[in-house]
Amino acid sequence: MKRKSPPPAPVSAAAERAALLGREFPLALLRTSRVDESEIAEQFDSGLWVQGGHPALACFGNPVAARKILKSIPWSRRRDHHLALGNAALQLRLPPQEVAAHFEAAQQFPQARAQWLKAGECACANGNYRPALGWIRRALAIWPWDDAPSDRVLVLREMARCATNARDSGSAREAWEELAGFALESGRHPLRVDALHELAALLTDPSKAGPLLLEAAEIAGRELSPAEAYRHWMGYVDFLGHRVRIHAAGQAFVHAEESARKSGDPAILSEMLGWKGLLAALAGEPENASLLVDESMRVAIEHQLPEQTATAYRRRANIADYAGNYEAEKQNQGIAIRYCRDTGIGGEVVCMSCLAYACFRTGDWKDALTTAREVLAENELHRGLAAIADCVCGMVAAFRGERRPARHHLLTAIRNLRAEGMVHLEFFALWATAYGHECDGEIAAATATYDEIRALWRETDDLHDSVPGLLFAGAHYADAGHPDRLGDCIDIFGKILLRSSLPEVRAASLALAAEQSMLEGNSAEASRLFNEAIALIDTAKLPLERVWLGCRKKHHGLEDPSDREILDIATRLGLRPMLANLRSCGSTTGDLTPRQCEVLRFLADGLTSKEIGDRLSLSTRTVEMHVGRLLQRLDCRTRPEAVRLAASRGWLR
Repeated sequence: MKRKSPPPAPVSAAAERAALLGREFPLALLRTSRVDESEIAEQFDSGLWVQGGHPALACFGNPVAARKILKSIPWSRRRDHHLALGNAALQLRLPPQEVAAHFEAAQQFPQARAQWLKAGECACANGNYRPALGWIRRALAIWPWDDAPSDRVLVLREMARCATNARDSGSAREAWEELAGFALESGRHPLRVDALHELAALLTDPSKAGPLLLEAAEIAGRELSPAEAYRHWMGYVDFLGHRVRIHAAGQAFVHAEESARKSGDPAILSEMLGWKGLLAALAGEPENASLLVDESMRVAIEHQLPEQTATAYRRRANIADYAGNYEAEKQNQGIAIRYCRDTGIGGEVVCMSCLAYACFRTGDWKDALTTAREVLAENELHRGLAAIADCVCGMVAAFRGERRPARHHLLTAIRNLRAEGMVHLEFFALWATAYGHECDGEIAAATATYDEIRALWRETDDLHDSVPGLLFAGAHYADAGHPDRLGDCIDIFGKILLRSSLPEVRAASLALAAEQSMLEGNSAEASRLFNEAIALIDTAKLPLERVWLGCRKKHHGLEDPSDREILDIATRLGLRPMLANLRSCGSTTGDLTPRQCEVLRFLADGLTSKEIGDRLSLSTRTVEMHVGRLLQRLDCRTRPEAVRLAASRGWLR
């Protein structure tokens, strides 16, 4: 008869708790959880436990034994063990996340929740946002909405803050969506408004933010104080303004103005008047805009409001910009910067980014680059301000023919401008990008980018920022054999002229009419139109456009008595592609691109491909590509042959 195996020896509470703690465990925790000293000694004596890596630690001699014990513990006893360990860990002041894990396993959710939150708070205080976010999530996962909902709201706000600091927009959005839903169900209007506003800021597609901002403003207008209503209506107006939706912004502004006047707060009133002036400037009403901003300044000074005074100075600069007076824009941004520094209110970096752009327009490119680089060197810089500075650096590099830095800055700028919905500046970044493609002989890419400018204009009410890009686009279309697209640019300027009479707008319209006349074979009419455009550009004091118009006349074989003057401007600005065009490339060059003209001159100077690449910030391989295309167009087999041909034709003066 077969003998039965004896039943296994019962596992002690000490062994079970140790198995729950992992392979190596602190003896102090077991002792504090009321494990008898005799039980501890028994585990060591039996060989089940051995000394750990430290005298205060122990571990299982055989890991398999620990796993078997862990599997054999019933659920109810496991829960009791975790409760004892949790209380012991709390008594020993172990890290709150360790305490929380035991309480959670013991189904003691309120205690676990408190410890998870404590762990998150400690991590946040030390700047460890990602682990903090994970521990806050653990707390929320075991926290029903009907248990202290006001406290849960505070924790969700903290989760959103941690997620933002951890650059985890998905978790931040999740927190605000939950808050928005709870606010809607519970009728907590201020919370609903804040949540919608924050969700709008987190959206990767700015076009989807509009409905959220509008809903927030409408709720604020019905349910909140006039001051809060004003703030949220202006959030929506600001969104529309960045997207150059001037008509819609004006309609929304009516509600903002009403709330501002109801508030009776002079700070709000000053800000509102400044915004009203800016919208008037965007709508092509510079005189009305100036009166409104002057009133904004008067209110700010009368009530001794330094922040609003600084804002009024910025608004004066903005209005000068949209009036085409870039020198006045520079002066007012300079005043705003000095005022911010003298009063200690900060915020001068906002003025500096706009100053860099104004310096670009006036041809003070050294100052433009210095200022833009100062902006980019700022810590924790707002993405929109970084985009402006990158755009300025990229534009200067593009028009100087510095391909690699231009593309780096412009791609970064476009990405951030689109993320922020700053359409008005996207026009400039696309303009410089398209010109860079032209210089590199990338005609299809240039055409596609100029097409983007036209498409973007149709989504806006813009009267100003698209003008340079549309001007260059029309000339490109004329050269590339797209007369229909040139005609579209001319039509766009016709619509802009109905609401704006700025010299630069009229000049652009005349210049494209001249391009149209050249296509029709009427060079005399084209020359007259170009000359009128140049006179207006001189009035507007736009040196870049002045040089470019000289290049266009040269391209068409038209005489320009100001050749020496525009050569000096181009040299001062470092416009290498345009200089190559002016010095070498008229209508007799076999339709070479400005970049090919420039490369040809360097070949004539005896430079190698590497040396040319160093001068132009291009790779040797890219230079070789330009040289190859140049030889193909000139029907030459060697570089010396191409240089001799160019010299014989008088291209190398």
